[in-house]
Amino acid sequence: MKKISAILTIILAGFTLVSMSQNCNDYILKFSNDKAVTQSKYRADPQSKSGLFKKGQSHTLNIVFSEGKDYVVKFYNSVPQNKVTYKMTTESGEVLYNYDNFTLQKQLKEKEEELKQKQKIVSEGSDSKEADQSARTERNAISKEVGDLKLVIDKDKRTVPSVDFSITATVNCIIEVTLEDAEPTTPTSCIATLILTKPSEGPGFADDTFSKVQKELNSAREKANADAKAKAAAAAQAKADADAANAATKKKKK
Repeated sequence: MKKISAILTIILAGFTLVSMSQNCNDYILKFSNDKAVTQSKYRADPQSKSGLFKKGQSHTLNIVFSEGKDYVVKFYNSVPQNKVTYKMTTESGEVLYNYDNFTLQKQLKEKEEELKQKQKIVSEGSDSKEADQSARTERNAISKEVGDLKLVIDKDKRTVPSVDFSITATVNCIIEVTLEDAEPTTPTSCIATLILTKPSEGPGFADDTFSKVQKELNSAREKANADAKAKAAAAAQAKADADAANAATKKKKK
């Protein structure tokens, strides 16, 4: 199977709160008709969907990525303050993309609470210098973890998470979207998954019709030659086996 590269870029964009009286099933149209889309080489794929999510709800969307095409997948959340997770896997369970900012923020909150406890222990002191030094060391280590988590979360807010991959054939993927039950600003969100696609240009010069026909003829000739060689080798082996059998029979008669 000819190897075809497909580029998948995941973009998570926050938008101002939209009226919940709007039909969330049509929320996708807002982005499908955007100039950035209509003026690009990409076109909205009919597999794109949107809908109303309530906190704690999780929905899946089956997407078929076809051989010979490039894809861009964009996610939109009408209430950016609401925590949403996006995960994409193949049918076999291979994880292609997993965006979980909610877990990062949860980890930060837990580490900040742990840091407070260590700071309290350090400030109260103890009867042992070794215990004081150990507490300060632990506090500094946790403080560094808190700082690292803050940097990751801040970068996540300012950059576009992306992933690219290659496929060798059409692949069916499952996108799971979850509006986390984490005391959101509002109990619902309109969430859209926009699938954009265009024909893959492929590497190097594209083959014209003449080149494609020539390649097919050459491939057919190579296969015919390989089959002929295999057939001749099989015939030669059969003759050798027969000659050996005859020789053995004559020897036995003598």
